[in-house]
Amino acid sequence: MANIFSRKKKKDYISNYVPSTSKSKKFKIIDLSPTRVTASIDDFIQAVDAASNPIRQYRLQLYVHYLQTLKFDPFVKGLVEKRLENLTNKELVAYRGDEPADDINEFCKSPQFIDFVKDILLQGKFFGMGVFEFDKEIWNDYELFKYKTLPIMHINPFEKEILQTPMDSKGTSFKNLQDYLFVGNEEDLGLMLQVTLLSLYKRWGMVNYGKYMDLASENFAQLKVRDYGDEESLQNLQTQIDKRGAGGAARMPDNWNVEFDNQASSQQNALFENFDEMIKDDLAIFILGQTMTTQDGSSRAQADVHLEEQKEKYNSDEQYVAHFLNYNFVDHLSYWGLNPAGVRWQFETSKIECQTRKLRNYKHLKELGVEFTDEELRKEFDEIIKGEL
Repeated sequence: MANIFSRKKKKDYISNYVPSTSKSKKFKIIDLSPTRVTASIDDFIQAVDAASNPIRQYRLQLYVHYLQTLKFDPFVKGLVEKRLENLTNKELVAYRGDEPADDINEFCKSPQFIDFVKDILLQGKFFGMGVFEFDKEIWNDYELFKYKTLPIMHINPFEKEILQTPMDSKGTSFKNLQDYLFVGNEEDLGLMLQVTLLSLYKRWGMVNYGKYMDLASENFAQLKVRDYGDEESLQNLQTQIDKRGAGGAARMPDNWNVEFDNQASSQQNALFENFDEMIKDDLAIFILGQTMTTQDGSSRAQADVHLEEQKEKYNSDEQYVAHFLNYNFVDHLSYWGLNPAGVRWQFETSKIECQTRKLRNYKHLKELGVEFTDEELRKEFDEIIKGEL
């Protein structure tokens, strides 16, 4: 059984995902000047209200918030990358009946098909919707799978239309076109809705932390004078102190004294650090379903619970992608001259994962007092012992 992801590429997928730069082969899309939004919670709430308007949904500002979050928040970007990469760590195999569909599996070895699988999840779940535009690429007389994602701001999900500009109320329909495919739900604003809000809180906290660090790093000077001098002398001393930089010296009479006061405190440091960690934990749990498996100090039981939650999210993603391929994409195979009849995709557990799961179960049984002989262990884990996995 072939692993169609054996040619998996290592690339920074999220950074290369810039929907606004995509061009369409059929639809006229007018790119406007790059849009920027203020990274504030109030502006984000206004964008959500505009996108949820029951009369005329305006999603441009909301999607710009989404894209800016993926671009400027490296922590969020890393979490989303990890969730997408799970799809390429499994074997996705096409079957006709009980037998592998060799022609389909060979076709799906195209590197772009790997990105397509990740985009199904990214567009459908994280953005809530998207449109794929399929194309053909000839290589050594072989027809390769090729696709692109259309700019999300130019999609009218309710009418299934592509808009020339994001402000248009009417566009050109892509319904019933074999080389176009909608993913997601027109009512869904995607997981990025919650992710972006948490990211904004994290960035807001970091801005305040930066302001605090700027103040805390300054040594405020208190000038104590027992006998008041003339105003000119005081002004000269003030000038020397202001120009001292990180060090330096100032000349002053014996009856004058300067004391420096640092504004930093351990309580304030902990306040900002704990806030940042709290938001990061919430993001990790929401996106991956876990956080304690990657941090020190967590108990074995807590780590196991979080692993199970992460596994449930991964399984849900695999079912989502397989369902989309089997019920939405499969009929489009004829666009490349392939026979879609009876084709069904499914993710399969690799031998390494099966053995890892088995090892974990044996370990739990041993902790419960179950004893195993050397012969039993060698029989169950022969491939690991021989180094064949």
